[in-house]
Amino acid sequence: MDGFQDLMRRESCKLSTKHCVFVSILGFLLVLGLGIFTSSLAYLHKYDRDRVNPSSEMLKESVSGDFTTQGIVTERMIQMPQTCSDIAGCSRIAKDGEYWLYPAVTNGKRVKIYCHDMQTNPKEYVTLKYENSFVQHDNSNWLSKYKRCTSTFRPPLKKAVFLKVAINIKDMSVNGKDYTFAVRTGNFSLSFGQTADCAGERWIKNCSRFSRAKINTHGTGMIFDPTLVFGKAGGWETDILDFQRSADGAEMSFRCRGWCGWCGPIEEKMKFILTSEAGEASKLVGLFYEFVSVEIW
Repeated sequence: MDGFQDLMRRESCKLSTKHCVFVSILGFLLVLGLGIFTSSLAYLHKYDRDRVNPSSEMLKESVSGDFTTQGIVTERMIQMPQTCSDIAGCSRIAKDGEYWLYPAVTNGKRVKIYCHDMQTNPKEYVTLKYENSFVQHDNSNWLSKYKRCTSTFRPPLKKAVFLKVAINIKDMSVNGKDYTFAVRTGNFSLSFGQTADCAGERWIKNCSRFSRAKINTHGTGMIFDPTLVFGKAGGWETDILDFQRSADGAEMSFRCRGWCGWCGPIEEKMKFILTSEAGEASKLVGLFYEFVSVEIW
């Protein structure tokens, strides 16, 4: 009998030990799960709150042409900068220079933009790689006052050569009277895209016309909207003369004739649009960023 009781005590101890081990393991798992849940909440809060500031290398075009490093990296996704202020504000980059932007008006397709005055008031410009020049022949440069069709003039004529043109990044329209990056001769006062003439009325065919406009956007990846109409922009007895536009839309030239008047875009703003080549390249980059997300551990 005593042997049987000893056996029952031993088996009972074994069951108690197994039960204690099970309870201990269960408790450990509960504590571990609670810790993971708490850490996850803290991480998600940090995930929503924190932002990783990009370096200038992430935003500038790389020499190798590897565009996969463009953008502002966050823990959630890559945020593409739409304005120069986005770059200055999110990355603390204060250096003027060329950057890739992804404006809303281009549906996120990239454009090369020069960011100016990054330390105080960032502004967007398009760098013009070829000559963009405009001559203003107005009543300040008559050989003899009110003398029509004069064949000579007192040099120099008013002229502006734009090295960069200011734009409104929201609609890619030109701010034509921003002369920050224009080399001006005399008191040139016309907008980018305009030229003026004061030689004589438009119906006088044998006048020498001194006005001249030359537009060239090759190398920018953009052209001006081809639906834009050029003609008389203002003045008396004025119209456009010898207007030419290249097949790809990147080059335009024209003169003006009037007494006195100016020629250029009629009533509408000059707006940049992407060329087909730039659009296709941007589409590939856009597809990449559509599926890429970055997690910072």
